Amino acid sequence: MNSKDKIRFSKIVGALAVSLLFLVLCIPAYASSEKINVNTASAGELDRLPGIGPSKARSIVNHRSENGAFRTVAELRKVRGIGPRILEKIRPYVHVGDGSVERSTPTQRPQNSVNINTGDAITLRQLRGIGKVSSNRIVAYREMHGPFLRVDDLARVKGIGPKTVANFRDRITLGIDINVANESAFKAFGFANAKQISEYRRDRGAFRNADDLLKVPGADENFINRVKPLLR
Repeated sequence: MNSKDKIRFSKIVGALAVSLLFLVLCIPAYASSEKINVNTASAGELDRLPGIGPSKARSIVNHRSENGAFRTVAELRKVRGIGPRILEKIRPYVHVGDGSVERSTPTQRPQNSVNINTGDAITLRQLRGIGKVSSNRIVAYREMHGPFLRVDDLARVKGIGPKTVANFRDRITLGIDINVANESAFKAFGFANAKQISEYRRDRGAFRNADDLLKVPGADENFINRVKPLLR
């Protein structure tokens, strides 16, 4: 190989090296053969996904802690801020694993938690600062306005302020498992067709997702769409 050929070869090798370095630097952090498990990933790991910043990452973790594991990737649509476009962007990079949720999260609810959307007046009195009068008011408010969509909504009940809510915030749950809840729980939650839901599930098996509730006789589409973030 003469000197000209050596120079030409060196230039080719140099160009290839620069191209390779460029490709390495431009590959996104989320481009990996190992997909992220949205049921166990931390907010920091979720933040690496395309279109998911710190805020949406925290929303995913909070939704998971509040409502349980995501059963399908499509259920990420229930998280505020994640629409169809973002879902399609992250779909290739995520999975739901075996459906188990990371239990080390500090936002995990204790075993003696109280569901303020299905608990009766007696059950609600387990909460610190909630007596007979307040518990009856919670049930009455729920029957009039529907289930609480956020913990802070409790402060709208007469006699219950933010300080009272702060006393038991870590013991409250809001959601309902549509494949576990009985007729009484569905009724307490606000489903007018609670009996039909229970019978439909008994006859046809488990619901695949919340949208399956629309197939049940007497279904209220507006109600289901409003409370969908609480259904799992």
